[in-house]
Amino acid sequence: MLAGYALLEARANAAVVASLSNRLVTFGAFAFTAIFEDAGTVALSGLVETVEPRLMGVTDVARAALPHDALLTIVHPVSLAAVQLKFVRSEPDGSGFHTLYLRKP
Repeated sequence: MLAGYALLEARANAAVVASLSNRLVTFGAFAFTAIFEDAGTVALSGLVETVEPRLMGVTDVARAALPHDALLTIVHPVSLAAVQLKFVRSEPDGSGFHTLYLRKP
């Protein structure tokens, strides 16, 4: 039963990322799609927080061996504009997704 649930969860996660992905990410010969959020500021209850750029993707893909400070190329699929950012750290969310935190080189 758990194996069936894990398969269903993996398929659902892949469908979400496929539907919401807004960037193609490459590192050497390795490429994957992910949901990209650029750096910015967020105001919560009167506090202002700086948010670093980040990617969200399926755990199996995002967990790939990315060395610290790996230089990732992030490409917009329509305009083909590209930006290079360095990988800082990765955090799982416990539901099959990983968030990759990035910084400018």
